Amino acid sequence: MATALYLHDAVNITPGIFPTTQQHTGGSPQYKFTDADTLRRMNTTIGSAQVPALGNSLAQTASQEGFARFWVTPPLKGGYTFGGATDDLSVAIAVTESNASANINNFRLHAYIWRPRTGVKIATLVDNVFGKTEPSASVITLWYQNVTSASVTSLDGDVIIFEVWIVHSQATNVTRQIGVYYDGAVSNSTNNAVVSNIASYFLVQANLTFYNYNKRGGFFRFFNQ
Repeated sequence: MATALYLHDAVNITPGIFPTTQQHTGGSPQYKFTDADTLRRMNTTIGSAQVPALGNSLAQTASQEGFARFWVTPPLKGGYTFGGATDDLSVAIAVTESNASANINNFRLHAYIWRPRTGVKIATLVDNVFGKTEPSASVITLWYQNVTSASVTSLDGDVIIFEVWIVHSQATNVTRQIGVYYDGAVSNSTNNAVVSNIASYFLVQANLTFYNYNKRGGFFRFFNQ
């Protein structure tokens, strides 16, 4: 059974020690989207209203990577070993560019297991760049990608964090606005579809369960048991 994790704009409020910026080890981003370093939530509930994340590229034609967003799941309920199979992770992420010269035609997915109790990255599911078709200017387009991940093992209370980066080489030395869209009410898995009110998501080919909020205190149950 697969687990779809929908991306939301709500800020992470889970107790523990979390990363304060990207964890991709290949280098720092050339630019960051506005509020990119704010860790946000993802869960199995679809959103309701589409939200844009926007960033301004560097005014250069050399290849550049923009760090767009990162999201975290609720704590995993129980320990799991998953990943390590062909196309066992799928990504649906909606993007746009303000001008055709921006040339966005790649994205980096960095996904990993994090342990909030100790503030340590445990294992990497995937860290790779995937080539896509450039969208038409100012048109919100869905990039859908099946991904082969590494096998990882998590413990009770660990979380999954996903980072999304935009990778591109512009045609002109002009800064361009790049957008990523999520938190909508409409799910889609058609690559290059023109979309609206889109619910971007990550889908893991594993039956994962998560702790719920404790209504008495607003924290997750595993911190209060």
